[in-house]
Amino acid sequence: MALWNIRRVWQVVAGDDDVTHLSTEELSRFRCVVLLGAAGAGKTTEARRLAEHERASGRSVRECRLAEYAGTSAELEGRLQELSAEADTAAKRRLEGSF
Repeated sequence: MALWNIRRVWQVVAGDDDVTHLSTEELSRFRCVVLLGAAGAGKTTEARRLAEHERASGRSVRECRLAEYAGTSAELEGRLQELSAEADTAAKRRLEGSF
């Protein structure tokens, strides 16, 4: 199935409630991206597209469904902290040349 040549624009809300609008490719400047929206809005398709872009750039990408990843907000926060720590370790290894 071919993807339509549609440029999606996402509303991004940062921790300080600053709202901006970015394309899917521009989301790559963030260490972690969570897409929220109604069923059928294209979240999975866009997340896969962004993952392909990141992998092509040599970055490590992990995909997960939040409902399967954690059952509570506290559990989700802990799991995201673990992912962040693992990403930091992987980045340091890449910089040091020890994969």
